[in-house]
Amino acid sequence: MNNSTAPKEENLVQDSSQTPSAEKQVEPQAEHLDWKDKYLRIYAEFENYKKRIARQQVDWLQMANEEIISALLPTLENFELALQPNEKNQQVPKSGIQIIYDKLFASLQQKGLTPIKPEVGDDFDYMHHEALTKMKVEDEKLNGKITEVVTKGYLLHNKVLKPAKIIIGTL
Repeated sequence: MNNSTAPKEENLVQDSSQTPSAEKQVEPQAEHLDWKDKYLRIYAEFENYKKRIARQQVDWLQMANEEIISALLPTLENFELALQPNEKNQQVPKSGIQIIYDKLFASLQQKGLTPIKPEVGDDFDYMHHEALTKMKVEDEKLNGKITEVVTKGYLLHNKVLKPAKIIIGTL
């Protein structure tokens, strides 16, 4: 009886000795694939992080420009008013004021400022225009259209910084 159990134990010992060595051979390859997967995921996360930071830096720079340009817009508009003829003086001054205005406007354009210049008869665009009031018109073509431009608006990098103020015609 003992002899019959002994060979079974030997077989068990042999089988158990073969099983761990087979697992040990498969295990390093699986561990290698696991580490490779972790590496690729971390690398992808880091690349996404770099792209996100680069976008944020551009956004911060544009926000800084937006604040500066918003502060300078009233000055630009005052120059425009000074350059227009008034009741007392029908002549438009073309001296130093014009030069200063041109330089200021060119500097702001280089930073991404674009004027919104609506014309009489244009369609009302609620994304770029602010309707101050409605005014009765005789011409049906001007119904629902711009009849007067009070002030022009401005875009900064295609974002509305200040909408154009207009009056809309109605029958």
